[in-house]
Amino acid sequence: MRLVQAENEFEIIRLLNSVFDYFPKIKYAGLYLKDEIEEDRLYMPFAYGFEIEEARSANRSAENRHPGFVMRNKEILHIPDTTMYKGLSSSELGRKTEVKSRLWIPLLDQSTCFGSVGAASNEANAFDQEFIDFFSKLGTIFGT
Repeated sequence: MRLVQAENEFEIIRLLNSVFDYFPKIKYAGLYLKDEIEEDRLYMPFAYGFEIEEARSANRSAENRHPGFVMRNKEILHIPDTTMYKGLSSSELGRKTEVKSRLWIPLLDQSTCFGSVGAASNEANAFDQEFIDFFSKLGTIFGT
């Protein structure tokens, strides 16, 4: 897994920060990885736009929210408008900014899902097909 074999975690964080800084519609983003000891548990080594308590809360509930869903199903989850979405329930984790659209992608090493990465915006329909394709490619790069 390229993501896990990176020279150091700082490089990964620097790359993700530069990606998310380039897209002003992204207000929150997170990278979740499968815990190597407790495989049914996820942890978040990278959080973008989160206050400390928001990140802690998101980390505690990851398995039961979008990051866990994407990892279990090994498929992209795009929610263009959260007000119209009837799927997974999601707490707003006490956020200062309301999330109106989400995009989550699985991180796959062949057919094994080892993590997920997601972005959220305070604008409905924030992620067009071009961004979805780019974000998916980012996930593919991490998995190779």
